[in-house]
Amino acid sequence: MSYMKMAETRELPSATLGDAVAGVMGFIERGLPLPGRRDVPILSVTPERATALRKMPYEEYLLTFEWKDVSTAIKRAAQERCEICGELPLWLDVHHLTYERRGNEWWSDLLAACRLCHFMAHKMLGGKL
Repeated sequence: MSYMKMAETRELPSATLGDAVAGVMGFIERGLPLPGRRDVPILSVTPERATALRKMPYEEYLLTFEWKDVSTAIKRAAQERCEICGELPLWLDVHHLTYERRGNEWWSDLLAACRLCHFMAHKMLGGKL
């Protein structure tokens, strides 16, 4: 089933995937870090640069060298696998669990997710995050 079809029908592709996403979302909704995540910054940026990154439009932020380094670090830490379903996808996204520290993200702020799980995570959060 295509992403567009899922968006139209609001159907979960499988109970297994839905359960996996629900499990991860349970951690997120309770404000708990995912197992193995640390509450320390991924990169060392100056306070001035962190403020500039936080203030720029999100789409612009995603084009910065800082985001590219952060997202690469998250993907490598996940061994290029989706941290929700465990698959080794062709395309791996990095999902913000919080935007609180955008520009100076902690390891516990981000999650590597395949496109399908990333879509499902946003769906389960009602379009938030």
